[in-house]
Formats: sequence, structure tokens, C-alpha cells
Amino acid sequence: MGPQLPLRSLEQHTGGLGLVPDSITAAGQGVECASMGKTGGASSGSASFTVGTYNIRGPITVQRFLFLLQSYPSPLPSILGFTEFSIPKGSFLRQYQHVAWVTHRRWLLASMSGQKAGVALLVDSAVVPGNEVPATKEEMPGRVLSIQCRIHASPSLPSSTIAVVYGSCVPAERAELAKVLNPMLDHQCILLGDWNAITELAHSTTSGAKSLVWPWLQAAEREGSLVDLSRAGMGGAVPMTRARGHPGVSYLDRVYATKPLYPSLSVHSGCTGSVRGVDGQENFSDHDFIHVAVVPWTIREPQHPHPCASWSRKHVKFYRRQMAEFDSGVFDLESMEADSLVPLFRNLSAKMKLALDAVNARYPPRRSLPRSRGITGMSMCSTWYD
Repeated sequence: MGPQLPLRSLEQHTGGLGLVPDSITAAGQGVECASMGKTGGASSGSASFTVGTYNIRGPITVQRFLFLLQSYPSPLPSILGFTEFSIPKGSFLRQYQHVAWVTHRRWLLASMSGQKAGVALLVDSAVVPGNEVPATKEEMPGRVLSIQCRIHASPSLPSSTIAVVYGSCVPAERAELAKVLNPMLDHQCILLGDWNAITELAHSTTSGAKSLVWPWLQAAEREGSLVDLSRAGMGGAVPMTRARGHPGVSYLDRVYATKPLYPSLSVHSGCTGSVRGVDGQENFSDHDFIHVAVVPWTIREPQHPHPCASWSRKHVKFYRRQMAEFDSGVFDLESMEADSLVPLFRNLSAKMKLALDAVNARYPPRRSLPRSRGITGMSMCSTWYD
């Protein structure tokens, strides 16, 4: 179910734009982002868990937010973090949540502080355990917001923390941010957002590049506590994400993985792009977005070396004849020592596999069956054997 919002029409929420839910699609009119939703993973063409970050230059009205969702390249990332997300006085977050759910079946979760600072997460309902409203943790109001979600398709794998970060150039605020982020470095986390910081002078062409260097972030990168997924997904290239509207460009928007999480990821693509602006404007923001595909969103099916077929009486007879060649002798399990049982069962297991190979070689399977059947309750390619 979607957010618990008043059941009013979308047109009421969007100021009479003349749009109804059935007419709204992800238009994808921005820069194509390398088909991020269909990247190669465990199998060709499998969908991927994708994260992204975009500075949207708030405050943003409901109408402008709707335009953003319509114009954003399709498909949307599994988790999309917004920075500088704030809304005008007199607006209500539930209006924006309603738009996000009706248009894309996405949860919108936000933390705002003042007219400038604000972060939000646009979350695909498929990655939330139990398909319920995600539980958020406001690590730092308007600066850091986190959720727990599944980054793998298999529900048996543990969930991870995804946090959106809006950094600062003010030393006191950076010190407070470092206190909040330090404990997260010891856990499985993806940290994304506009860090308002660089780690190398080459990451900015502005005259004030030195003031953008954040020693804490620089140290976390060099020690390996944070791994830059953005550059990993783009072959080491440095994407200048604050791309326009300033005297120079800078690499401020980044996606990081913490050291405990990074080994379990499979970063195989990344891209940047822009969204077209409102009323003929060339760009929606002075920043570009970043997307990174981090793991294949797929559950690998068990693979069998041959199709399954049920056993007939001749299969069973041949199998028993093969097993009879195994001279185990007459033995009493109760009287045998535990140490002698181990090699016995190892030899027996090896012999059973050889006997099954012999059956499969003599009677090749001719038809596939959805499950094991037959008088033995065992198929010629049972899951025990594979």
C-alpha cells in the first residue's frame, strides 16, 4: 500500500496542471544514462540495484517536483537521493509523497532544516523488506537521512544502510558531520549525496578549490574506509557534477561504499547526466546527477547439467547392480567406532555418484519434469547429486 495520504486527485495536489495518474510516465527526456536498469550482471539483461544522487536546488514546488519526475531519465534508480531538498512555506510533504507514489510507486522520505538544507530519498518499494513504509533515521536534520533496505534480490541476504548526505563548507558543520558519519564507517553502508567537498585539488577548476578540500573525507578515502563507487563505475573518470552556473566545475556529488560493504558489491556501470529545465530552461539544476549500478538484482536459478527424467524399473535395476559392486561387507553401525564411519560414508557417497553417472550415461534423459518422481523418489539429476 502507498503512503497514508488523503485520497484526493493528483490534480488537486499539483495546482491544476491538468494531469491525471494514467497520463503520467517516466518520460526520460534527460540525458540517457547508459540503460542503467538493464545492465549485465549475473545473467545477461538482468536488472540491477542502482543508486543515484541529484542536487535539485530547492525550494521546490509540487508542480516543479512533478515535472522533475516526468523528465527524469527512465528507469529511475532503485534509491535516488536528493540534496538541497526543501519545500516552500505553506506546502506539505505529504503532497510530494502522493505525487511520488502515484507516478512511480516510490516512497519519498525527507529531512529538512531551513530553506536551504534538506535531503530526501526516493525509494523503490521493491527493495524495502515487507514492502512497507521504510523506517528512516534522521542522523542529522537536513544533512543526513538513512534507511535500511535490500540491495540484493534474495530476501535471505541481510539488508544494508543507505544514507543521503548533504555536506557543508563550514568547518564547524563539517566537524559535526564527521561525528555522525564516523560510526557508519564500521557498518555496511552506501553513502551518497552532495558532499560540498573534494579530496584532490584536481577535482575542481574553481579559484577556491583549496577551501573545498575536506581532510576527514580525504583521509577516509585514503585509508579505504570509503570507496568511491562513482569513479569505479566509470572506469576511474572524474565526473564534474557541479557542471554549470559557476566560474568552474567541481566533483561534489559522490556515491561511496563503506569498507565492510564494498567486497560484496559488483560495481559494473556508472553514468552522469542532466535533466531538462522548466519552461524551456536548458537544465533543471546547476548539478548533474550520478547513477551507479552496484549489484545485479536477480536470484540465480539452480543450474543442472542435464534435464531431469523420472526413474523406471530398468533404471533402478541398473543402479542397484552398479552399487552391488561396492564391497562394503556386512557391518553393524551400532558396534562401529565413529572414526571408522567417516571414511565409510565418504566412499559410499563417491560410489553413489559414480553409479548415478553410469545410469545417466546408459539411459540419457529424454524429457524434463518439474520435480523428482518415480518408484525410488529420486530423479536422474536429483538436487542431491548436483
